[in-house]
Order: sequence, then C-alpha cells, then structure tokens
Amino acid sequence: MADRADILLAEYENLKREQAQRIGFRDNFIYVNLAVIAIVGGTVAQSGQLVGLLAITPATAVLGWIYLMNDRMVTEMGAYIRDSLDTRLAAAVQSPSGPLFGWEHDRPDDRRRTTRKRVQLAVDLGTFCLPGLIAILVYSFTAAAADHLGFWTGVAVWFDALIASVLAWQIVSYSGSHAQARNTDSSKGQQP
Repeated sequence: MADRADILLAEYENLKREQAQRIGFRDNFIYVNLAVIAIVGGTVAQSGQLVGLLAITPATAVLGWIYLMNDRMVTEMGAYIRDSLDTRLAAAVQSPSGPLFGWEHDRPDDRRRTTRKRVQLAVDLGTFCLPGLIAILVYSFTAAAADHLGFWTGVAVWFDALIASVLAWQIVSYSGSHAQARNTDSSKGQQP
C-alpha cells in the first residue's frame, strides 16, 4: 500500500512541477505578444509601410494559440489531480476523510471564480485578438492603404480577419468549457 501511495505522490509532485512550468511559460506569452506588437508597430511607424500591420494578426494568433493550449493543459492537470489522483491516493492510504489535496478542491470553488474567469476572457481577447483586429482596421481604413489595397493585400486582410476570428472563437469556447467542467466536477462530488 505504501509503495502505491509513494508512486501516486511522485506523480502528484511531477504534475505540480509541470503545471508550474506551464504557468510560467504561458504567462510569458503575454509579454512576448506585447513585444511583437510594439516591434511591428514601431517598424511600421518608422518605415511608413502600413502593410506591415498585417503581420500583427498572424503573430498574435500563433502566440495566443500557444497561450491557450498551455492554459488548457494547466487546467486539465488540475482537474486530473482533483478528480482522479486525489481519489486514488485517498484509497491507497485508506483515508476516510475525503479529499487529500485541499487546494485543488477549494480554489475552483471560490465564489469569485466566475467573475475572474470573465475578466480573464476579456484580457485574453484583448491581448491576443484585439491588436490584430485593430491592425486590420487601421490598415484597411487608412487612405494610403485604400489606394494600395490590391487583390493579394485584400486576401491578406480577409485571411487575417479569419485568423483573429477563429482564435477569438476558440478562446471564448474554451472559457465556456471551464464552467462546464466545473459544473460536471461539482455534480460528481455530490453523488453518493
């Protein structure tokens, strides 16, 4: 029994270590995203070549996608610890008192979680989708750009708009899956 508990504790420690690394990696993408926007914006301002603004959308979309996938893995690790590993470890050590990892259970049940998730959704959309959409609008509605909006540039504008829209859709739909997973987890815990 102790050997199984040791293995499960080692799994928990490794998951928490990977979770912490992914959180750091994920959060750095916000700064990288801001740096990319500043570099591209500065280069465009210096050169006067507004078409360069169209590089913002694909760059922020790639960074946003990587951010979103890391966030998803962090969330899935927490759910795995809470819903599977905790139960198996409690059985291995024959604990009748319920969950062993209090933080994993208490944190998602915080009363302000819904508000935090909504604010986070707004921040994610504002960080990874809005700059690209603004770049598209600035380029498209600037008089100088309107004179030079040829076929391929028009295709690039529509492609950029599609990329930003798909990323926004993924960010919004993923934020909804957090709530659904949380409700499912809560209903599991209420069953006898």
